[in-house]
Amino acid sequence: MKVSNSYAWFLTIASLCLLVSGCATKVSTDKVSGTYLASYPFGSEQLTLNPNGTFVQKVVLNGEEPAEQQGSWIFDPETSYVTFRNLAVVADGFGNRIDNWRNSKPIASSLPVERFYFKIRISDSAKFPYTKQ
Repeated sequence: MKVSNSYAWFLTIASLCLLVSGCATKVSTDKVSGTYLASYPFGSEQLTLNPNGTFVQKVVLNGEEPAEQQGSWIFDPETSYVTFRNLAVVADGFGNRIDNWRNSKPIASSLPVERFYFKIRISDSAKFPYTKQ
């Protein structure tokens, strides 16, 4: 009986450690660059963060010509926020498409980078986060 109790205790501790490490929110600087996808009911975005601090944003919305935006990004490891310069915003905070997004001025935007169940994502608690591929 002691062996099975010890085994159960070990599995419980190991599972807890795995769960906690998978849900850790801070992300190290070297893990931030890469390609992220955001999927909407009305289209998708691909955001590629290059290691040199530049990004390419490709937007494909239903019924519209694809668009590409370029800009720069910088990551603050203390706060785990990435700041973008010249980012196009196509969705409002409620998951709806912004009708005149092509005509709106690209903005400087700061968004949290977090680890969410072994995936890295960029999200401001919006419905559709950018998820690293």
